[in-house]
Amino acid sequence: MKGSGFTQMFFRRPQAKADAQAADFPLESAAWPVLVVSALGEVTQANAFARAVFGGADGNPPKRLVGLWTFENGCSAEQFLRQLDSGATFTFPLKLQTTKEGLVGFLVHISPWLRGGKKEFIFQVHPKPATRPASVNQPPAEVPAPAPAAPETNTTPEPKPAPDATALTLQQKLLCALQLTRTVAMDFNNALTSIMGHATHVLGQMPPDHPWRGSVQQIEKAAERATQVSFDLSAFSREEKEAQPDTSGNLGRLVRKLVDQYKGRSPGAVIWRVNLETRLFSAPFSEAKLSQAVEKILDNAIEAVGAEGTLSVSTQNRDLNRPTEDGRVTLPPGTYVCIEINDTGPGIPADVLPQVVDPFFTTKRGHRGLGLAWAYGIITNHGGCLALTSPPGQGTTVRIYLPAHGKTLEEGALADEDLRGDQTVLIVDDEELLLTMSEMVLTSFGYRVLTASNGRQALDIIERSDSHVDLVVTDLVMPHMDGHQLIQHLQNVAPGLRIICTSGNFRPSNRQLGVTYLQKPFTSQDLLRVVKEAFQQPAPGEPRPAAEVRSANAAAEEQADANSAAQVGHS
Repeated sequence: MKGSGFTQMFFRRPQAKADAQAADFPLESAAWPVLVVSALGEVTQANAFARAVFGGADGNPPKRLVGLWTFENGCSAEQFLRQLDSGATFTFPLKLQTTKEGLVGFLVHISPWLRGGKKEFIFQVHPKPATRPASVNQPPAEVPAPAPAAPETNTTPEPKPAPDATALTLQQKLLCALQLTRTVAMDFNNALTSIMGHATHVLGQMPPDHPWRGSVQQIEKAAERATQVSFDLSAFSREEKEAQPDTSGNLGRLVRKLVDQYKGRSPGAVIWRVNLETRLFSAPFSEAKLSQAVEKILDNAIEAVGAEGTLSVSTQNRDLNRPTEDGRVTLPPGTYVCIEINDTGPGIPADVLPQVVDPFFTTKRGHRGLGLAWAYGIITNHGGCLALTSPPGQGTTVRIYLPAHGKTLEEGALADEDLRGDQTVLIVDDEELLLTMSEMVLTSFGYRVLTASNGRQALDIIERSDSHVDLVVTDLVMPHMDGHQLIQHLQNVAPGLRIICTSGNFRPSNRQLGVTYLQKPFTSQDLLRVVKEAFQQPAPGEPRPAAEVRSANAAAEEQADANSAAQVGHS
């Protein structure tokens, strides 16, 4: 067969190398190039054809995919590999660097492959189908008239058309755009974590009457506003729908944190009355999302009271045995936690009240009418209800009801002295700014801090006899060894070690990792609080206190009684 050197190479089966690894590879004798690429971009195996097409002086292809890659594919090799985590098989038009022909366009079928417990990808490289144009000097051959068709007894289905290369290119560009957005969101979150960590640490050490306190508070406020942009970018880059929260927490801590932030922003004549239940029921919720909802309501309340007035914030448990009405909302029977926010402003007219949660409805000049609509959407997505009442002359009261478990969680405000400790904490993150900030904050509160920029360094520190690490705080997305792999290694080599994982892009299921989670970006107080709480809980494998065991047993008995009652009701 005549043709270019590459064409002749592609259709000529090279002699396979007789090594043990090649012999065990099921596609070693395939009549097309096949590469096996790890999730980190390492080319771990190549069949005989791939060695012939992509091999260098030693007869082997480059050790990493980047050696075959070009940015004409729309993104870097690392970004391309990270977008392949969905587990599906894709076909992409890609340009790869060949030994003799330089950059050549291929159709590459990519499939996930689990080998030895590690995720890899099989790249099956095929030439793009070529179309042969008619010769200019030679007229097209005459097509003879078709003979009458004989009656057919069996009809075969027409073959499916080949995938449209344009559609594949668009799909590739979309995936690359999503990955780029995801990368920007993660980098943005890392920068914001450093800014918020330093700003809140300085505010914690600064006297209330310091002349620069207002400027530092503005830095914190700007970082919080940028956090919202980062959350939106992360939400856009997720290809799968966000699942319902699978972790339970204490809403009192979230409300206390937001109230402390808003107290510093409100006018000095505004009076705050805060009454938080110390034994609030636990409820499943997304801290980032629910914070947005409460912030929208607090913004409206502060605007309503103006320069002076009273804002009341409280939390309480509600156990309803029958349907209960609150304003225009009817709550079904069940167990709830309630956040109540009341202001002494002018209130909402009765004819306007039914419309306040409608998108784009507003009576305020310059507003878009999305604040309460946004809050309503977040709360209802949590399975909860938003109730508003505004009796004439009594301001406005907003109540957030969220479904809760019967189990209560102790919640007390930790003072700065309560956040101190003397244990050894290992911080693992590939971002130097975060290592520096975390080390500064924890060291200033008495902790001994070690740092590592990736999982392998962290394991080396853990294995040292003089390290004596009590707690590991690790990022989830890192090169060389990511946080998931590090946590699995730590749970094997040090099963009694406390672990906290952090991420700025996605929240893993606690059922998958079995560790505490801290969402980026976080403040210095967030870091100190989650570290302190980790040491207040028994280490993995240690027995729980008797009181906690009794509480868990009581909750299990309540759940069993509820299930029995439900079965009786259906029988």
